[in-house]
Amino acid sequence: MKIKNKSALAVAAVVPLFLGSTAGATSLPNNLAQSQAIAQIQISNRITRLDNLTNRVNISLTITASDRSALLAIYGNSSTGDIADLNALSAKVATETTVSGVQTDLHTLYSTYRIYAVVAPQSDLVLAADTETSVINVMTGLEPGLSAIIKSGGSTSAATADYNQYLADISAAQTDVGSISSQALGLTPALFNQDRSGTITLIQSDWKSIKAGQASLLAARAEIDAIITSAG
Repeated sequence: MKIKNKSALAVAAVVPLFLGSTAGATSLPNNLAQSQAIAQIQISNRITRLDNLTNRVNISLTITASDRSALLAIYGNSSTGDIADLNALSAKVATETTVSGVQTDLHTLYSTYRIYAVVAPQSDLVLAADTETSVINVMTGLEPGLSAIIKSGGSTSAATADYNQYLADISAAQTDVGSISSQALGLTPALFNQDRSGTITLIQSDWKSIKAGQASLLAARAEIDAIITSAG
């Protein structure tokens, strides 16, 4: 059983870049058409990111129904959520008559939606946490069979020790990942704007918990093999 989370390392690397930017900091040229083009690219990039996140959530086999519903509600579509709002903002940019108006729209884009700073990281965390929880459930379901193997093999001290450690590692993984989905879904652009450093710290802390849970599950997987070998 291989447990991987490529997004964890990726997000850890880019979070400081995305989260460190100042709202409305994009420098615009003193030309209305060029400024509008830049703003439209910024908006389009975020809509594309939301579309990609929507696809990831829809094809996930491990995300819970409630978490899927919550994330999809944030992303929205052509008539709801962030995607609808960004489409409306794009239309507004197209009608601006001054560069300062475009700059204000960009400030709204950055501070109101926080697609890179909040929505993408929270999505990655929910997907990773739900995947890990799914693995925990599978490995927990092996417990009756492992107990039976130990009994049939004479309950050797080595097998019993491995069994107890397997239970401890599963419990540790459950503790590490338990509240991450709810914490991630609780993140909002408003909270980020209010406490930027606190939000960044929470996201980074959650990724550490995800990785700790992965380590515990890998250890538990090795203990399952050891139980079978010892009791066999």
